[in-house]
Amino acid sequence: MPSEAIENRIADALLAALQAIGVPALNWRTTVATLAEGYPGDAIAPPPSGKIAVWLQFISTVPTEQSPAGHTTHRWRTRWAIWIAAESQRTMLNGLEDVRNALRQNEAAMTALIQQPTWYEGFTHGIEMRPAGIYIGHQAVFNEYEVAH
Repeated sequence: MPSEAIENRIADALLAALQAIGVPALNWRTTVATLAEGYPGDAIAPPPSGKIAVWLQFISTVPTEQSPAGHTTHRWRTRWAIWIAAESQRTMLNGLEDVRNALRQNEAAMTALIQQPTWYEGFTHGIEMRPAGIYIGHQAVFNEYEVAH
């Protein structure tokens, strides 16, 4: 039986990193109230004060420019959105820093899995949930890896 899809193995490594936020509490700015896969959706409850809710959303997998046809290996890029929700802007931003720290601390595990760390792109803050008292945004990240024929 084939192993899990590479995207699922990367997701497992990213989720393991995100689960470490808040443990032990003195090393972190926040703790995670909710950790889930997928998109947060429209009806979420505000996390308790000082805690964050985190979702790992798969975005896409595409070949990179370094993977022309006919080669024995192909480079792929998998994109993710890590959503962070909190009851205040300050807690959301502290949660963002904790997410980034968790990913940095996970570099050895990710490099063992795909020979590359997780790379950061931009953080986007949304205002659509502000009327409900929720500050939310997502950190875009990607992973690159080679797949042999």
